[in-house]
Amino acid sequence: MIKFVFTFSVIAVLFSCKNFKNIDIDDISRINIEYNTNQPLNYGSKFNGKIVMKMKDRTERDITHHNQLLLNENIIEVNNLKDELEINERPLKFNDSIVNFTYKFKCKKDMVYTQKDSIYLNFYGPLTVDYSGSNGRHGANGKNSNTPTLFQDGKTGEVGSNGENGQKGFDIHVYIWKVYTRYQILVVDQLSFSKAYYNLKEMDQQKLLTILSNGGNGGNGGDGGEGSKGRDGVLNSTKSKNPGFGGNGGNGGSGANGGNGGNIDVFIHNNASEIQPKLNLLNSPGTGGLSGTGGKGGKAGTALTGQKPVSNGANGSNGWSGMNGQLSGNVQVLLQDFNFESIDLLK
Repeated sequence: MIKFVFTFSVIAVLFSCKNFKNIDIDDISRINIEYNTNQPLNYGSKFNGKIVMKMKDRTERDITHHNQLLLNENIIEVNNLKDELEINERPLKFNDSIVNFTYKFKCKKDMVYTQKDSIYLNFYGPLTVDYSGSNGRHGANGKNSNTPTLFQDGKTGEVGSNGENGQKGFDIHVYIWKVYTRYQILVVDQLSFSKAYYNLKEMDQQKLLTILSNGGNGGNGGDGGEGSKGRDGVLNSTKSKNPGFGGNGGNGGSGANGGNGGNIDVFIHNNASEIQPKLNLLNSPGTGGLSGTGGKGGKAGTALTGQKPVSNGANGSNGWSGMNGQLSGNVQVLLQDFNFESIDLLK
């Protein structure tokens, strides 16, 4: 009975996936994001929610983790492990309480259903302001070689490519002050001088504001491709052929280096001094990428009677692991009066 239930469940899942792949764009009514509006909702925050596709036959499908759903991850991103979403967009003014984004869902016949939606923020925390460096991309795996068609010896597998280095965390200045019961937080990138304007309602949280400028992690090296098998020996009256050597495996790519942490300078106005112990400032270096594994060597062709056996291909060499970032950035927190209505500061 247990085997029957398990088999039936697997079939049901596979059938469901098949239906998803064959969704007709004309059968979709709309897509909604469903979430509790009373939970903390802010730029840089994570919140519980799911994305639901509503069909014209009044059925609903949870597409939160579906690989045919496309979102702009610079605005909103889905946590792969649970029904949790993260708002990554940086606000361009203090009272901007609406996050606009677009769903794109791939349907059959290569058609794409597109729809706009919005999330309404309440500015409650805890809040995470993330200016970490981006992670390096992983190296591509080398392709396995094919069995030769003309020659006897196997071919060498492709080499795995190297990962890309993680980027350094951003150097940022953070200004914090209080207007009535809200903290206003201005973040200034010290390279581009671009600015982000955060609002945060006062709450009793142990860590109310987290500021990140970690170095990005280095990308892993790609694995080497497998060498192909040598062709078997041939014995005949016209043209005999000795067996072919196995092709060597491709070398693995090297992991890339992690980036250094960035510098964080925080300036807290005296009217917001109580936030200082609720700050969490992190700017650690990124970790180095893992080495790619060398590909397996191909097997030698079979020697026939009277022929000398030949060797299998050698396994490819593993790549080198990347180095961790070398430095954490500097952190400085200063309590001081400054004119937070200054045109120079806010323009």
